[in-house]
Amino acid sequence: MIAALLVVTLLGPAEVPPVEGPVTLAPDAPTAADETSQPDVTDVVEEPAAPEPRRPPPDIDTLPPPSSGLIELLGPLFKTMLMLAVVVGIAYLTLNKGLGKLVQRQNLGRRIKVVERVSLDPKRALFLVELDGKQMLLGAGEGGLVHLKDVAPAGTEVTKPATFAQALEAQRPETT
Repeated sequence: MIAALLVVTLLGPAEVPPVEGPVTLAPDAPTAADETSQPDVTDVVEEPAAPEPRRPPPDIDTLPPPSSGLIELLGPLFKTMLMLAVVVGIAYLTLNKGLGKLVQRQNLGRRIKVVERVSLDPKRALFLVELDGKQMLLGAGEGGLVHLKDVAPAGTEVTKPATFAQALEAQRPETT
């Protein structure tokens, strides 16, 4: 009995065999005469379904061509590498060429421009700022923004004394 339930559970219900003779529907309440004339359903053991017949092997004409190994891998690999190079090239051009021009466009017509920013640590940085052609070095940190020094613009030349003695002479006040 348990084996029959296991077979029905695993394989699904088996087909019902055809009934010979006239088929009558059972009344709602079975009588004693009906019970003796009809076989007991619990005594019937269902046979497991027959295994599916084996399919013949596929025809040689329907099989895919044999694998050529490395050659099949090179095509998709080459396409992937090409697309990766295109993406890296677009990223490079955007970051190095496009953003620089975008910053220049944003600075057009403005009096104050941030020429350069150097981060010293996560909380402190140095800013080279240009205001109306004059450059100055600013320090930013936890305490706020501090003016450190006025700087000569990059295009102008600052004459430096050639020797230490000339530098001292330039710093000495004139006496008359």
